[in-house]
Amino acid sequence: PEKTALTIIDLSEFDEGLYTCMASNDAGQVEAVAKLSIHLLPVVGETEDLTVEEGGDIMFTCTAVKGSPVPALKWRRNNVDLYFGATLEDPRMEIYKDGESLILYIKDIKSTDNGAYTCIAENFAGTDAKNFHLFVEHAPHFDSELTQTVVKSWEENPTELSCVAIGNPTPMMSWQHNGMNLDNTTLVDLGLGRVQSLLSVLPSKDDFGDYMCYADNSHGSVNVTITLEETYAPLPPSKIIIDFTTPTSVGFSIKDPEMDGGWPIESCQAILSNSRGEVVKEFETDLSTGKTQSRSLAQAKTRSRSLAQAKTQSRSLAQAKTQSRSLAQAKTRSRSLAQAKTRSRSLAQAKTQSRSLAQAKTRSRSLAQAKTQSRSLAQAKTQSRSLAQAKTRSRSLAQAKTQSRSLAQANTHPGP
Repeated sequence: PEKTALTIIDLSEFDEGLYTCMASNDAGQVEAVAKLSIHLLPVVGETEDLTVEEGGDIMFTCTAVKGSPVPALKWRRNNVDLYFGATLEDPRMEIYKDGESLILYIKDIKSTDNGAYTCIAENFAGTDAKNFHLFVEHAPHFDSELTQTVVKSWEENPTELSCVAIGNPTPMMSWQHNGMNLDNTTLVDLGLGRVQSLLSVLPSKDDFGDYMCYADNSHGSVNVTITLEETYAPLPPSKIIIDFTTPTSVGFSIKDPEMDGGWPIESCQAILSNSRGEVVKEFETDLSTGKTQSRSLAQAKTRSRSLAQAKTQSRSLAQAKTQSRSLAQAKTRSRSLAQAKTRSRSLAQAKTQSRSLAQAKTRSRSLAQAKTQSRSLAQAKTQSRSLAQAKTRSRSLAQAKTQSRSLAQANTHPGP
């Protein structure tokens, strides 16, 4: 038997349908029908990003604009599928169908709802997904895990105070101490509406105490108190007790000092001296581990020098930071002074322009008055000319009347 085949190259959705194969000879004709179904990849429609204030409601609409067979739609957030009706995770969220679309409705929006919501369309041909972004605007609040409310330090020890606020729009940060605004701060944008404010302090006696960190945006303002506590060197051990002695060794125990200076004691040192008062050996016990290290005289001197150098470097660094802040403050004051001078010059120019404008207005009024006087004078001259003409006409009329009477008299008394 003969065989034939129909080959379609570069299939498209328009090739879907019924195809009929016909065979005929002198005895008759037969037909066979084949149905061709085209599977098309789904395509999710345009997405929409929404911004809403905390406490409001939103609605996202998921629609597949292409796909064959008709794609199944679903919503997903944080890699977790959301189901029809009230979701198991949060009853504030509801999903329902509206024609060919799948609606995600969220009421009583919270700041934790901020983020991406994914619309997914699936069929035999494949999957398409697009994100809808929800931006929740809310008043700021402080991140308690990243904001340390008690910081311990000592005089001339460079210290940073930190507070982290979360808000949308991103909060503005500021600091106060004893009612004074502080400007030696650094802002770090941590993303997702988080901002960290760092305050550098080189403490003197008056710098210890409470500091206020403020966070403000268009929806509200909050503050947190951060206390800078002063610490001191601990007192000497309250008592040293000899436990045992041998010809070559001695055992002793040390009682904790009566005051630790406000800071946990990290280590304890013991110095062994000879009969001449010279240091022979130094012992240091790490109280966190209980391990004791011994150092010879030379090692002790080297460590003492290293410690002194470290302290010197620390003081130098603190002084450099202080000088840098002073320079920054001086530059700020210089800019403020320059701006003040510029404003002063602008004010002077404005006053000069105001005086010039006043003088121009005065001249304008004088000119207007002069024009008015000129018009009045012209009107007076016109009236004077009109009066003179009237008098002339009056005299001419009188003369005409006199002549008329003379003529009448002449006619009444004719000559002989």
